[in-house]
Amino acid sequence: MATMTDVAKAAKVSVMTVSRVLNNSGYVKKETREAIEKAIEELGYRPNLVAKSLVTGRSRLIAYVLSDISDPFYGSVCKGVENVCFANGYTALICNANTPNSIHTYIDRIIDRKLDGVIFHHMAVTKEQVQILEENGIRCVTVDNEIQLDNISSVDSDDYMGAVKAVRFLKECGYENIGCICGEDNHLDDARKSYLEKYQHKIWEDRTRGYIKGMKDNKMIPAEIFYGRGSADMQTSAESGKKIALEIMKAGKNIDALYCQSDIIASGVVNAFYRQHLLDTPIGIIGHDGLDMCCLFYPRITTVVQPKYEMGMEAAELLLKKITDPDSMPEHKVIESHIFVGDTACKCNKN
Repeated sequence: MATMTDVAKAAKVSVMTVSRVLNNSGYVKKETREAIEKAIEELGYRPNLVAKSLVTGRSRLIAYVLSDISDPFYGSVCKGVENVCFANGYTALICNANTPNSIHTYIDRIIDRKLDGVIFHHMAVTKEQVQILEENGIRCVTVDNEIQLDNISSVDSDDYMGAVKAVRFLKECGYENIGCICGEDNHLDDARKSYLEKYQHKIWEDRTRGYIKGMKDNKMIPAEIFYGRGSADMQTSAESGKKIALEIMKAGKNIDALYCQSDIIASGVVNAFYRQHLLDTPIGIIGHDGLDMCCLFYPRITTVVQPKYEMGMEAAELLLKKITDPDSMPEHKVIESHIFVGDTACKCNKN
């Protein structure tokens, strides 16, 4: 395996000059740089990144810590993170932290391996945990964290305004008696809740407040709020939507539309109607998240789309900025959502 010394000999320069070219530091004449690059190519030289990190103090590795790797929501976010990292010479490591112990373990590993930074997504990261990481030279960014941390950069979804937009859209379609399926079931005891259900509250609180605000803005009275399980696993979440839809049909409730606070819950609602051989759903249905599945199958689910790829890109760009300039001020960005109009709620359904 070729070494830096071999490259220096082949290019007839000093090892220090080769180092300046590899690290893009200091002036090197064009002819000399070309000679070194040619020697590197001919010898197949690969820099020792571990040794380089000891010199530069940077591993060029960051961690993307998420709460449930099986949730399809994170795929596009991860792609945005990875693309920004790759373009800037960094590698993103994916960490699935869905228990309190795993979060603590990942923080320890991130410190032990001297990563440059970490993005926490849908976590309940505390000020103390961030402080420990920062004291070890590891920069942090949060995405939709349960706790607002003003001292580090963050990217957040507009869950509140997304719900307001959902209600406004349903009103424009002609619906009047709009119910809401909340993503959090407060009637469950802790023993029956998943880990995520025990700490993910902010999303559902914001979306519920947005639903109530949207109804008031449009001079409507909230029809009824039901309680689903948006933070549970996909099957349980979809089953909660099915159960509520069947209850609505059985009770003959005066509801002509439902705002479902997650697309998985919405899919369960749609499934329940189709299992009852109702080829045209008797009520309008709108989800929230903008999962790809919403536009792939019939009926396509109308949904509030969160730009997941852009969220990942923004988070990675904020993190790399902080790594490059540790003294830069924290930035807090909110990513706006938009409506995807499918078949379960549109103007032609009602009019």
